[in-house]
Amino acid sequence: GEDGCQPVTAEFTITISDKPIPDFTYSSTEFCSDPQIEETLNPVMATNATKGAFSFTATPADAVLDLDPITGEIDLKESAEGTFVIRNTVDTADDGCESVFAEFTITVDKLPLALFSYAGISADKSFCISSLGANLDS
Repeated sequence: GEDGCQPVTAEFTITISDKPIPDFTYSSTEFCSDPQIEETLNPVMATNATKGAFSFTATPADAVLDLDPITGEIDLKESAEGTFVIRNTVDTADDGCESVFAEFTITVDKLPLALFSYAGISADKSFCISSLGANLDS
């Protein structure tokens, strides 16, 4: 300009991030766990959803859910009975967005372990009919 100053320009770059999607489900809300069968559950992620950190709250409060915090996989056999609110928290570093979370509730029931025995059976699992007081007619 006429005052001898050159025009000055300043540039600033901004990044606009989409908020991450934390939504997920499991195949059901109720599971019956057989103590003799290995069974794992994997979360089903919603379209374009992100796995973050998986955690849970339990009822009763001391019930344990064998939940992998990274994959969201649940080991039913190693989990206790109870109702579990599972949370996927996604906090993408430096995206300018607050962390987001989604929750899904499951209930786990356990089949009783079927153990039984008969009186009068020896350690080698054999027994003698006469020791049980049986009478054989001739």
